[in-house]
Amino acid sequence: MIDDKAIATIGRIEGQLQEIETIVRKLDPAIEDYLQWMAANGYAEKTLKEYAQELNQFKLYIEQRKCTFENIFTHDALRGFKKVNPTMRAHAIRGLSRYLYEQGNISRHLRMKEQTVDLPQIYEDYLIYQHKTHQACHRKLMHIRTVLIALHAFVEKHRIRLRTLTIEKIDTFLAEYLANYKEQTCVIYRSRLRGFLRYLFYERKLLPSNLAPLIVGAPRFSKAKPPYFLRPSELEGLFTGLKFSSASDLRTYAMVHLAYTLGMRPCEISLLRLDDIFFKAAELCIRTRKNNAPVRLPVPEKTIKAIAAYLVGGRPKATTGGCF
Repeated sequence: MIDDKAIATIGRIEGQLQEIETIVRKLDPAIEDYLQWMAANGYAEKTLKEYAQELNQFKLYIEQRKCTFENIFTHDALRGFKKVNPTMRAHAIRGLSRYLYEQGNISRHLRMKEQTVDLPQIYEDYLIYQHKTHQACHRKLMHIRTVLIALHAFVEKHRIRLRTLTIEKIDTFLAEYLANYKEQTCVIYRSRLRGFLRYLFYERKLLPSNLAPLIVGAPRFSKAKPPYFLRPSELEGLFTGLKFSSASDLRTYAMVHLAYTLGMRPCEISLLRLDDIFFKAAELCIRTRKNNAPVRLPVPEKTIKAIAAYLVGGRPKATTGGCF
């Protein structure tokens, strides 16, 4: 026969199991809502998969603990999870806690450890300005502080005064600082730096001109069809590799010059006639264009010489006005 003590123990265990089941039932829709919110706000598919994996591991860890829904998102719980799953970075858990906090579902969220680097007063003034004037949230202020710490270290290292900042110096700083960050992170950090430069120009009157609009990132194109272009060293290699040993080589040399210096399309080069080339004026007429509007263009000296070399040494004899 089961005594009262055993009955009480069984009841306590059943209560704990029900409590854990209730917590997990609340955690499942919270995770699903957070992932849907991330997808709606344009997070990358790879990030969504990583966050989903981490949050599922976190849910399994929570199932083994006895705690209220509120106490799931504590630094103690986070340390315990990372001890069991050392490869997890816990970004997803912090993001979920911040999302639930902003939704009013928990009273506090997992904040990153505050950065303790002391900055000169002008940087601190800017952080206060962002908080009071633009109501910047804690996360944004942390991003701004991160960039300001790096900028301050850069100007100190190179003995640069803020009032002497130029876009060349800013470009050097960004090239060093953003070298190992992903493009989306670079976009955010460039934006934070623009804000500080606007502050130095408009609010502090410290810079002679506003450098913020000059901070631009590389153009972003569809990965399915990225642009193709030749860098200076590649162009040099292209022209260096051209030969002059045959008529075909001379023709290729002239065509490459026309394409490079005038931007002519292959069909435009193939339809070029001798009557379209004016050697004395160093000009060339393109009659068949995409918009059917003929144009007369100046031709660089090297291109003129390339055309002349082909006409003299490589082009078969033909009547005046024949095709190039």
